[in-house]
Amino acid sequence: MTYKLVRAFANLLVSIDLSDEDAIPSEVGSELLGDTAGLLGDLTAEESAELIALIEQVAALETDPERREALAELPETMGLIEE
Repeated sequence: MTYKLVRAFANLLVSIDLSDEDAIPSEVGSELLGDTAGLLGDLTAEESAELIALIEQVAALETDPERREALAELPETMGLIEE
């Protein structure tokens, strides 16, 4: 079940990130992603590592190149990995 939840969560975040301005205004998308990143900042190092590994699995199975790239970048985008 954990993998399925992370898959749904990651795909939702990527959909927000990749949405065009007509669907989700950039201010709203930025706020949603920022709020989520703030909550993820409360994860322990072990929890972050587990989430990153699961997101990497989701990215590896994605067939759409644009979404696969966005999923692969998601841990950094969400502040789970320092630049």
